[in-house]
Amino acid sequence: MCMKKLENSSFYHVLLEQVQTPHILEAFLRVLGPESKMQMVVYGIGSIESYEPPRLQLNTAMLLKRKFSWIGDIEVFEPILSATESRVLENLGCSVLSVNEQDFGTYEYHVSEFRSSTIVDSLRHILAVRKFTHEFAINTVSDDYFGAFHDTSWHFSSLVA
Repeated sequence: MCMKKLENSSFYHVLLEQVQTPHILEAFLRVLGPESKMQMVVYGIGSIESYEPPRLQLNTAMLLKRKFSWIGDIEVFEPILSATESRVLENLGCSVLSVNEQDFGTYEYHVSEFRSSTIVDSLRHILAVRKFTHEFAINTVSDDYFGAFHDTSWHFSSLVA
């Protein structure tokens, strides 16, 4: 899907309207604070060469950066990116984040240790954090974008409930 088609889609127009609602815009501006630009980090985007949803997500991030002057650099972290995909992202003006394999190994260790733990099945911790987090679901108004954005939300955290 080309960027122009996405830019003209009802999904993108609804997303822009949603970002500009007072509650969400206020959350972005609170995170921004006195800074003039906010870095956008895209985690776990997937292969932009192999799949359409990652391309839609990347295009959306780039369109949002173009639209809002307060969005700064776009950084992408995805451990499965090929060298070619990384070069394409860099040519598009994104920074590709690398990860220390030791840190990723630590992450994998903790995931495997807690996979069968009762903590994973417990909502207690998630519910405790909810009072410090504001979640705004991204409205998916078209089946064309459902696969890329279903169950996607903006999350804003605060130290004060």
